[in-house]
Amino acid sequence: MPSPLETDTESHSSEQLLERVNWLFEAVTGAVNRGESRAEVKLGVCEGICGVDFYDLAWTGDKDRVTDDLVVGEWAGADRFPDDASIPLQSDDPSARAAETTEIQTVADVSTLPAGSLHREVCGDQSGAVAAIPLVHNDAFYCVLHVYVAETHVFDDPETAVLRALGTTISTAIHIREIRQSLTADRVTKLEFDVAGADAFFVDISATLDSRMEYHSSIQQRDGTTAVFFDVSGTSPSDVLASAGDHPDVRMATHLTDYGDAARFKFVVADPPMVSVLADFGGKIKELTVDDGQTHIRVEFPSTVDVRQVTDRFEDVYSRVELLAYREAEPPGRTRRDYEAELFNRLTDRQTTALRRAHASGFYEWPRGTSGDTLAESMDIVRSTYHQHLRSAEKKLVEAFLEK
Repeated sequence: MPSPLETDTESHSSEQLLERVNWLFEAVTGAVNRGESRAEVKLGVCEGICGVDFYDLAWTGDKDRVTDDLVVGEWAGADRFPDDASIPLQSDDPSARAAETTEIQTVADVSTLPAGSLHREVCGDQSGAVAAIPLVHNDAFYCVLHVYVAETHVFDDPETAVLRALGTTISTAIHIREIRQSLTADRVTKLEFDVAGADAFFVDISATLDSRMEYHSSIQQRDGTTAVFFDVSGTSPSDVLASAGDHPDVRMATHLTDYGDAARFKFVVADPPMVSVLADFGGKIKELTVDDGQTHIRVEFPSTVDVRQVTDRFEDVYSRVELLAYREAEPPGRTRRDYEAELFNRLTDRQTTALRRAHASGFYEWPRGTSGDTLAESMDIVRSTYHQHLRSAEKKLVEAFLEK
């Protein structure tokens, strides 16, 4: 049985850790919110960490796509820093392992690392501990955040858990911040690709049926799945449903309505490959067509996007990726994105969902591609509540259009 002195010591240690965690999270989240660029955010995070007693130095390592190294980005806690230093990503350095595995890496005593290690140089060849924390949101890699403490053997399980949670918090905050920026950005990056060989349900269906599929939209559902809408031509609806039913990634397929030679379908999937990739980088699909398994994509991203990261992620999904066009656009005056953001800010989440589902399901076509009962059921609400959400959304959009 622990003595009263041991119990008091453990209680005090826990209180200290909790107080430090509160200060730490408050400091870094404030830095993310205040920073106007990703570099400012990283610098603010490093300064926030070093402003908390216990941590002595912090720096960020960015991937250099040319040299395949991790290079010094922003830093705080030291009078000078080896700005031109780098760590090969193919090495066994803890920073390289963090970037490769996207898992936090800790070293109890940097003096045990090989001579010439950047971590030893940073600590002045003195003893100390370092944690390398990958800042990653889904497939979007931001950097490796390094945190140093002058003492050794300090990164025990509770401390490592705190830093892991800190990394997740920072990554998520950066992602949300950049998504918000993309909605109102004056500058956008436009990319156009031809790709082939994807492990994607829409590519498989198109190749199997020798058909054409055109992406319409997608909606995140309450159970975590995604409803993806495609217009399909060159084959029969029954063949599409049969092919989708045989595909392991498609949980449900529904023929919604017909448009001349094409038919619109809703495919429910757990993780739509292209949609999820673009969402990770704040991208928006402008065109996605598949002809006999060959895919053509036009997308827009916020101007801060790392084009190389996007291309690398596409190459993870497709066996062949060809970048056809890359350009930045800067529309004069008030942009379409400004107007769209303003409109959607008027709607509640439920109103937006009701409107998107109605539009994607052909509710506004004649004859209607679906009914209010079906749409209400898809949102797990009664018909009257669904129509209340839909009419409220329609009223707000009409008011905004007439005001404009």
